Amino acid sequence: MTPRVIVCGPPASGTALHNALGATALPPGPTAPGMVGACLGLGTVQLTLPLAEVKAGLVRRSTLAWDQDSEASRFGEPVAGFLVDLLAAAALQPGRITYLDLYQARALGERTWVALAPESGASRARDLIRGLAHERALLRAPEPHATRLQGLASLLGIALGDPWPSVPPSVWSELAPIAARALGVRLPSSLEVLVLPDPRIVAVLLSELQGRLSVRAGQVHVHPSPEAARGAFWAAVAADGSRGLHVNP
Repeated sequence: MTPRVIVCGPPASGTALHNALGATALPPGPTAPGMVGACLGLGTVQLTLPLAEVKAGLVRRSTLAWDQDSEASRFGEPVAGFLVDLLAAAALQPGRITYLDLYQARALGERTWVALAPESGASRARDLIRGLAHERALLRAPEPHATRLQGLASLLGIALGDPWPSVPPSVWSELAPIAARALGVRLPSSLEVLVLPDPRIVAVLLSELQGRLSVRAGQVHVHPSPEAARGAFWAAVAADGSRGLHVNP
């Protein structure tokens, strides 16, 4: 059977990754005659965004996520607090979205829809990366995909401003051979440094850069091959790569 990716639902269970993505992985299932595909559950058809409908000064409808907001008037309650000012501003501009902090409102006739806007930009990307890290115990991808996924996810977090992760010697000695074998690179079973980097990140870097590892004054560096040093990957991960990429905190 030829694999194909489809979207199906509802999800079997909720996880932190489901919360971050709004989706969860499901077992493979039939997608067409003679075809099996990976499934991704997108949840129920009900709205999960913090959203409420206000009419005649009362919250007439609301999602569960809205009612869980302790700052907002809940289902069946009269509007109060910040909602009074937000609704007044929305009434002055019918059909247009008005803002108050992270809250948004739009008046449509007798009704006004109010929502708590999700965070955007780097903060949401960081949440996604943390969700991947949080659920790594559930990862059952075969190698080399598992090592590559975890290494690249960590590199994305670093690019977003997270510090380089470190591991204790026992974790290095356990994971370094697995990561090296998965990606076809050479990693020592131990390094004489005080703070060890994540071997999966190092393995991904060595694989992508056809590089080598060096240890100097307690600092671990990855050096690219001459060809990789002119490539886009090296330019993305190394702001100043003249002495190699420093990969431990």
